[in-house]
Amino acid sequence: MTATDKAAAVLFIVACLAELGGVILIVREARRAADAIRRYQHGLEVWQGNRPPLYEVHEQRAPVTMGDLYTQTHSQMAVLQGTVPELLDARVRVATAALLLVLGIVAGTVGNFLTL
Repeated sequence: MTATDKAAAVLFIVACLAELGGVILIVREARRAADAIRRYQHGLEVWQGNRPPLYEVHEQRAPVTMGDLYTQTHSQMAVLQGTVPELLDARVRVATAALLLVLGIVAGTVGNFLTL
């Protein structure tokens, strides 16, 4: 086995590990995003369950006041406060996954050229 064959084998291993790591990060991030959206939806359902309807007319309910609107808006923002930063922080993890995938492709390509 020559030095170029050894280098190619190392590059193939690096390529496989980098691409596998990138795929794992992407899958984990997809699960995190799905969990964050599920938590948001659950919080929104709870919020909607506790508020009087704005556009439906019911005889037994009092009219919606500005205080009700403020409380509803404040509650909705509280539900969003946990979800939005988590989804925005995902950019770093997704960029890392993309970088690992590109590294794997480059390492595999270089390893392929070394075997020629």
